[in-house]
Amino acid sequence: MKVMRAFGIFVVAVIYIVEPNRYAEQLYEDLLYYYSKNVRPVKNASESIKVKFGASLIRIIDVVGTLIFHHF
Repeated sequence: MKVMRAFGIFVVAVIYIVEPNRYAEQLYEDLLYYYSKNVRPVKNASESIKVKFGASLIRIIDVVGTLIFHHF
């Protein structure tokens, strides 16, 4: 019985994590639809540019922890 409950919680957690990925893919596609790789923000095409990119996950541990340890 405990194994079934743990498996059920695992399935619910996976659904909550995988389902929003569809929206992330759509956002990525929408943002980069008109992107041209040939355009560069410099006057000289051989000049190098410095790009900084960052991302962060906030509160994801709390959500997963709540789903895993939540008793039905």
